[in-house]
Amino acid sequence: IDLNSQKTYLVDDNSTDYTIVISDTSSETEQFAASELSQFVLQATGVNIPIKNETEVSSDKIISIGNTQKFTGLNINLDPVEFNYDGFIIKTKGNSIFINGCNERAKLYGVYDFLERFVGVKFLAPDATYVPSIDELYVHQMDLKEVPLFRQRIYYNYSIKTSSLFGVRTRMYSDVSANEPRYGYEPEWYKGPSGTIHNIYDYVPKSEYFEE
Repeated sequence: IDLNSQKTYLVDDNSTDYTIVISDTSSETEQFAASELSQFVLQATGVNIPIKNETEVSSDKIISIGNTQKFTGLNINLDPVEFNYDGFIIKTKGNSIFINGCNERAKLYGVYDFLERFVGVKFLAPDATYVPSIDELYVHQMDLKEVPLFRQRIYYNYSIKTSSLFGVRTRMYSDVSANEPRYGYEPEWYKGPSGTIHNIYDYVPKSEYFEE
């Protein structure tokens, strides 16, 4: 983040010139990510940043989420190995802001990271989210890249196991996490009849090996 660069105001004087844009063929997760960003900014500032398909918007004052044509024009390679699968970027180019990730849930991770960094939202528990009251929302020029150290990340408690939304808001991921498609969860590890754990009988079935 270039703190010496000029501030770009997304919300100022109870108004906004910005639009959240998604692809005309946006995924369910991209649509949800845009909704989350718009709703939390509205709660914090009282100002609604509208969501539109990118072909409806000609201004460069945009927050682009996911695989829009404008993002494609940046020629950024989101390599899954380099980004450890769940990595994401938050990048500015002129007046435009781009949030994107290597997979569907990573796009959400980027939005929640943006909300925490620049809006001041704090996801404390499934039923407790802190949203500050702010008069203005601005960013500096930036080129952020976040790469998780671990592919599986879980604080193994009841909240994470039972709340998909809280899990994705806190950037957790595991095959034992609750799963909802709009949150971008995509199981990537072995899932046998017994699930991801306690599955020894899938490899050594009692019916075949018990006596031995």
